Amino acid sequence: MPLAQLLPDLPGLPGLSGRHDGEDGLLLPGVRSRAPRTPFNANITAHRRWAFTDLPLSEVKAIRAVTGLTVNDVVMAVCAGALRRWLLDHDALPPSALIAAVPVSVRTESQQGELGNQISMMLAGLPTHLDSAADRLAAVHLAMGVAKEQHDAIPASLLADVSEFAMPVLANQAWRLSARLRLFERVSPYNLIISNVPGPQVPLYLGGAKLVAYYPVSAITDGQGLNITVMSYCGTMYFGLVACRELMPDLDVLAGYLRTDLDEMLAAISATPA
Repeated sequence: MPLAQLLPDLPGLPGLSGRHDGEDGLLLPGVRSRAPRTPFNANITAHRRWAFTDLPLSEVKAIRAVTGLTVNDVVMAVCAGALRRWLLDHDALPPSALIAAVPVSVRTESQQGELGNQISMMLAGLPTHLDSAADRLAAVHLAMGVAKEQHDAIPASLLADVSEFAMPVLANQAWRLSARLRLFERVSPYNLIISNVPGPQVPLYLGGAKLVAYYPVSAITDGQGLNITVMSYCGTMYFGLVACRELMPDLDVLAGYLRTDLDEMLAAISATPA
């Protein structure tokens, strides 16, 4: 059974630990069996809130150029800063880092060109507990590096097998049972999904009409009532946020904080000597 082969690796779920030379030596908390509690980590209702915003890809790349990090590192750090501000507004900031589930492709070379998705998840610490934009950038880079290293240690074919393991009927029954028992609210392995999808940097057309913007919309589940998906297109990063209305009625505030946090990062790097 493929799932059984993964069990020994579960205590080392990626991206949740790391150290630096600070006073306490701890940059991100160690591996935990569950994510810290937040207002959006509860059972969801049938109601939704959507919020959209966009950020210039050039500004994100400017931070990448100065810091030597990746575009995805900057995106994750921006999300961490925005979430920190929103959680502080609601007096709900956990003392430890949040945990983000980050979709990654596990498509093998032999599967290139095949239809359908071959997607797995890696878990990475999201340093919402750090109040400095520079510290959050460094922490995200470390967490993502550990996440990728540990995720890559698991064969892609095994990850693909696990994602296809449960029969639909069995999966549906398990999902209904977990909803009744509120399992994902009680033992949630991550707080939210953050997905960053590189898109085309040339204009797209449909029937002669130019595509001027691309705002993605994804899904939420019980225990994870917030999803942030990012799609880049023609020099712009388009953010699509979806949340349960009862858990996050002010989702537009969180979307606005993405711009606020990027501005803070730009100010931090401009104030740093070359």
